[in-house]
Amino acid sequence: MNHNLLTHCKFFYEAFFIPIYIHQEETLLGCFPDQHSAFYPPEKLVQDILSHPDTIGYISGSAFSYYGYLKLKDAPECSIIIGPISGVPYEKSMLQALIDHYGIPEELHPAAGSFFRNIPLSDLSAFLGKLVLMHHVINQEDISIDALFPLNAFPSAKSIQKKGTENVYSIREENQFNNSYEVEKLILSFIADGNLEGFDTFLKTPMHVQMGAVANDNIRQLKNTFIVSIALFTRTAIQAGVETEIAFQLSDLYIKQAEQLTNPDHILSLQVEAIHTFTSKVSEHRLPFLSDSDIRQIVHHIQRHIDQPLNVDTIAEELRFNRSYLSHKFHKETGMKLHAFIQDCKIQEAKRLLTFTNKSISEISNYLCFSSQSHFQNVFKKVIGTTPNQFRKKN
Repeated sequence: MNHNLLTHCKFFYEAFFIPIYIHQEETLLGCFPDQHSAFYPPEKLVQDILSHPDTIGYISGSAFSYYGYLKLKDAPECSIIIGPISGVPYEKSMLQALIDHYGIPEELHPAAGSFFRNIPLSDLSAFLGKLVLMHHVINQEDISIDALFPLNAFPSAKSIQKKGTENVYSIREENQFNNSYEVEKLILSFIADGNLEGFDTFLKTPMHVQMGAVANDNIRQLKNTFIVSIALFTRTAIQAGVETEIAFQLSDLYIKQAEQLTNPDHILSLQVEAIHTFTSKVSEHRLPFLSDSDIRQIVHHIQRHIDQPLNVDTIAEELRFNRSYLSHKFHKETGMKLHAFIQDCKIQEAKRLLTFTNKSISEISNYLCFSSQSHFQNVFKKVIGTTPNQFRKKN
């Protein structure tokens, strides 16, 4: 191993006390501090980082943690992974989620708790500043923190301001709403359901939002709107079952980060990130079995293809699972039969369409691939307790 690289990493750890790992492809060459191998970043996370084309960047981990990485300019097969860091203290359930993600044996849980809690808290901006500094020292290159914000992953400020509500699924622009209250209701419904796929679809739909002025300048307007939104996200997540302390810690973290930002795009990107985080936390609470990679793949496939005919056979074929294995594992891990889960997902989507669109009952039935309108109405009433028409009038 290059002696200078080892020295730089050692000094970096001694300055910031953030764990650091040096890899040559998938082989770990060294780390700071010395630690049990069970505390090394999970293999899947390491593979994701090593396969990433960027020289420097960061990714999100479990329990609201982040990992930074950089690759050596003169030896691209060598990578440095830094983290995990978190902006909020690891309370009991968050710490357990992180330990479970690492797959740490039970007898090492107390030591793992001490290891993770000894890592200093850091918000994302401050962490990226440290990562940029390390990149400058090791690769002799300058890069701004702004370049690391995932703005390309989300709409720009202009495109976000043009997104509104109505019909995530309809292409008829004349039916779009321009009422920000409707947008708010739709986003909160995604959070309440833990529906990340639905929110991602919403982001891709051209819309227009008309909002009232709540400040004298654009930055303050965005920050005020952000704070109000975070309060709504927090309340919705708590009502959906997320622990109160976790939700409020997230709220404090995001508001603090937003107040430090001066770029409109960064504030808007942070808001999208916050929606993802609250939605993910609800999903973890409602669907705790998503920690299993096979089950997570199945659930995401169903959510992504909710407008297509879905059954055990089609999912098994698409995901290349044995049919018997698929049915048995899903029932074992979730306590639900797969066809019942598919039906529940379709009914939840029907509720959203009834609330936020003008689609007819027949159109919704066809869109969700029910065998007939009467079948859709019967299933809806069985699950929800009212007919689709009654639900629409009430909501």
